[in-house]
Amino acid sequence: MLKRKNKEFVKVIPEEQETIINVDYYEKAFHVYTQKKSVFYKLYDLLGEPDILDTIGGVPCSGRWKIPFADRELLRKLLTLNTLIGQIGKK
Repeated sequence: MLKRKNKEFVKVIPEEQETIINVDYYEKAFHVYTQKKSVFYKLYDLLGEPDILDTIGGVPCSGRWKIPFADRELLRKLLTLNTLIGQIGKK
């Protein structure tokens, strides 16, 4: 289980940070992967504990979630620019 209090995360250089959304029609689900700290914790707040949590030395470095097509309300919240990118103009 992730220790949410301290928001630890492995430092990933900006050129290597990525968030990937895969639409899996066979499993009827969205698969979301991120290794960007701000997106990771937004997804953590929205979706809860990742299905797969990758760590280095016990510190999170990426997470993967699976969201079924049937959960439309959650998908609507997930698929917003603010969730995935943040507010435009903020650094």
